Amino acid sequence: MDERNKLSYLEQLTNLTFDYTYLLKVESNDEIVPEIIVGSFENITGYSIEELREKNFFLSIIYEDDLLTFLDYWGNIISGKPETIITRILTKSNEIKWVKIYSKPIINEDTRNITMIVGAVQEITEQKLMEEVLKESESTYRSLLESMGEVIVLADNNDHILYVNRKFSELMQYNKFEVIGKVGYNFLVDESERKKIITKNKLRESGIADSYETVFVKKNGEKMNVMVSGSPYKNGENRVIGSIGVINDITEHKSILARLKKQKDELDILYQAGRLLSMNLDVESIFNTVFDVISGVVDFSELFVAKYESEEQMIKYIYMRSINGADPVDISQVPAIPLAPEGFGILSDVIRKSSSIILNDYQETLKKSKTKVKVSVPRRRELAEEEESVSKPQSAIIVPIKLDEKVLGVIQLYSQNKDAYTSEQLVFLESLMHQASLAYHNAMLYQKAQEEIVVRKQAEKDLKALVNERETLLKEIYHRVKNNLQIVSTLLKMQSEKIHDPVVKKYFLESREKVTAISLIHDRLYGMRDLSKIDFSDYIESLVSSIKIMHTLDKPVKITVDSEKITLPIDIAMPCGLILNELILNALKHPFTNDSVNPEIQVKFSFDKIKNMYSMKVIDNGKGFPEKIVFNSNDSMGLKLINTLTKQIDGTINMKSSNGTAINLEFPPSSYTNRL
Repeated sequence: MDERNKLSYLEQLTNLTFDYTYLLKVESNDEIVPEIIVGSFENITGYSIEELREKNFFLSIIYEDDLLTFLDYWGNIISGKPETIITRILTKSNEIKWVKIYSKPIINEDTRNITMIVGAVQEITEQKLMEEVLKESESTYRSLLESMGEVIVLADNNDHILYVNRKFSELMQYNKFEVIGKVGYNFLVDESERKKIITKNKLRESGIADSYETVFVKKNGEKMNVMVSGSPYKNGENRVIGSIGVINDITEHKSILARLKKQKDELDILYQAGRLLSMNLDVESIFNTVFDVISGVVDFSELFVAKYESEEQMIKYIYMRSINGADPVDISQVPAIPLAPEGFGILSDVIRKSSSIILNDYQETLKKSKTKVKVSVPRRRELAEEEESVSKPQSAIIVPIKLDEKVLGVIQLYSQNKDAYTSEQLVFLESLMHQASLAYHNAMLYQKAQEEIVVRKQAEKDLKALVNERETLLKEIYHRVKNNLQIVSTLLKMQSEKIHDPVVKKYFLESREKVTAISLIHDRLYGMRDLSKIDFSDYIESLVSSIKIMHTLDKPVKITVDSEKITLPIDIAMPCGLILNELILNALKHPFTNDSVNPEIQVKFSFDKIKNMYSMKVIDNGKGFPEKIVFNSNDSMGLKLINTLTKQIDGTINMKSSNGTAINLEFPPSSYTNRL
């Protein structure tokens, strides 16, 4: 190769990737002489070619710590092998630089001797420094990954595990040598979740990052819930070559969420149960609701409810139902149980202590109990045959039904399973029993009220019958009294017709009039609905009509009645009737003569609300009351009767005689009541 071609070849090499190229000539005495150097030799080493010619070309600039390695490399070149080496050189200014040297020997085909060595040099100081930084960064990054609290897993696109951190080993109980190189989802992921992981890996190959929940399986077989945040892992060419997963154990978090959801569901159940129970006043229906609510939350085979009668100290079952039974059983034949002495019975102890109890070893506890009472739910024959092999209840939970700390009863749940009940279930049952106790108490009050209503209605019915019987009897009495008085009146009339002495006849007629006045009272009472009162305005009209019929005067006297619609008790109406009868008769007998003009008697009856007094007036336009008779005296039988009856009703009576006579009787409405 001539000089021009050699130079051109070296320039082409330099223009590719190298900083400078060289051509060394090997002399016959094996001395190596730099023949051509093209590129930035002087800039890199600080030496000129002339300075280098005076020295050994390479040995003079190789860093002494790398000299032995370089001599091995150069020995391979001399022996005819082309090679590359990365080493350090010492520049003229004593600066250490990294270089990459490529050397190739040129062999003479005839002699088979090396005649030249051609090569190229590239300074890589900056690259080496970057590698050192990267190594240091990688170490730092690895330390960071190892110290993280989350599990870190690096896998390729086929889920072969490439790296796991220390947290992975702590959590999953595998060391890294047991998992590196293995397919992760084949042994780390629960079988039911593996298809999901394969799908997620395909997303990662597409460059998509996401988070998801799944189930991991530890080395000991224990399952745990985890949250995986997966991201694609790319190389320098931005191509996805795997995935990085950050994994957090969320088993406890899921457990807390599950408990919170369960508590919320139970609160919703309690709320709905409270609404149903508050609207119910039937005892069996209340505990049917309790049965339905509990069956959705707590495991049990039988449910018993007993009420406690504290005064009698007796326990009486009021509800029994099996989970296999469609309806509650008839408890009418179940006998009441006396409260056992303290320490002698499970149920009695719950009532005495007013506290709940869980017995997950019920049969063992029952054996130790000093008092045993066998109570069971009757089963259909076919069910009983099927259950012959079923063991006795293994667990029980007993909760008192309380209201204001007073024990109203107990509810008992029995299960065929051991360790069936927990403290959380006990809290739920106690909350439900608080609502059930209110509903049960209200139902008992309602039941008692219904019983009292039945008794009251029966009493009212009996009383009404008694009143009707009394009223019938009173009417019959009034009717018979009236008839008897009419007989007496008729007898007096008949007797008076045979008497010729006018004075005697007069007394007979006056007696008859008094009897008639009393008879009219009984006649009105017989027709009244309320036998204790009488329509006195109607009575006045009847009395006046009767007097008109019985008295025939030479000249008729006009009698007018002006009365308010007033009812009076019989004990006031009777004396008032007799007083009115006497006053009208006196007005007919004394003030009028045959020469009287337009004789008239006015009867007025009213109630003065301001005075709170009744007023009965008899007014005539006759010649006035006889002067020889004192009105308030007892000179005659009639006046004596008027004054006596006026005192009887706590009344007052007075008379005014001017252009006729006006007599006014006043009496209070409360006189009879006060007397009672």
